Amino acid sequence: MDMVPQKTAESTHDFEKDPIDCYVDGDWVRTRGTTLGADNGLGVAAIMEVKTGEIKAIVNMTRGNDGKYYEMRNNAISDMMEPGSTFKTASIMVALEDGYITPETEVDTKNGQLRMYGSNMKDHNWHRGGYGVIDVTRILEVSSNIGVSFLIDKYYKDNPQRFVDGLKRMSIDQPLNLQIPGEGTPDIKGPEDRKKVGRY
Repeated sequence: MDMVPQKTAESTHDFEKDPIDCYVDGDWVRTRGTTLGADNGLGVAAIMEVKTGEIKAIVNMTRGNDGKYYEMRNNAISDMMEPGSTFKTASIMVALEDGYITPETEVDTKNGQLRMYGSNMKDHNWHRGGYGVIDVTRILEVSSNIGVSFLIDKYYKDNPQRFVDGLKRMSIDQPLNLQIPGEGTPDIKGPEDRKKVGRY
């Protein structure tokens, strides 16, 4: 899931006023003039009132066997999957609360590609040369995979349980009790939780 929609450089799209113009491009649902899109046959969009957290609108589209898209179930709150970009904000909040970073902390995201633990990590604009050096505020604004991962790895690789404990301080491992039926139960395990599982 992508939490930070961006308009393309040539677009005049206004996210506060303009409707989203969607179209199907092969296996993708894309939007004209923005970075929003969906693949793997599933797309979700939700609008939340920032001040109250109230969900104002939500749509879940799944590709059916006939190749057309239908609203089949509320994937946004029921599916158990890696949370993707929505988890970046929580990760940054933990590092901020632990005092490791500030909004002005900078990360060199290089050309949008970084080798990490044997895999190539990419930011969504790697093919355009990446973002280079950006601060935490910009990292969240552009949803930089490299920026968030670099910071969390730098400060928590020697104590990953501290990171997980920080997430649990925010109750991110607890159901949100949303006003929408079908909410899944979060499953966040750190090293200590895995040790407990191994004892049984």
